[in-house]
Amino acid sequence: MPKRFLNIEYSGTKTEVDITEAERLGEVQDAVKAKYGSAMANIGAAQLQLYDQLNQNITDLDDIPEDYCKKVKDGGLFLVVHGPQEESVNVQGQLVALQAEPAMAQN
Repeated sequence: MPKRFLNIEYSGTKTEVDITEAERLGEVQDAVKAKYGSAMANIGAAQLQLYDQLNQNITDLDDIPEDYCKKVKDGGLFLVVHGPQEESVNVQGQLVALQAEPAMAQN
């Protein structure tokens, strides 16, 4: 079976990820996490979200069109990877981002 590579972009860095053996989207997320290594040190593979060029979230391996597996020189496109999104809540009609507060320094 020929190898199958997926074109990926994360934080402005583009690469190919080998997804030949992948049968589920979670395996693709694992492969992306392994490829980027320390650049994703604080992000779990399951937290990675893949988006196509129309900014549509990819939720299943079968949702990835072949254009994202073509060589770039042959017109291949890149899926964009995002880490976890900040949560937000509606407080009196305004969206407020929820972020973890930094730990206070001990004196």
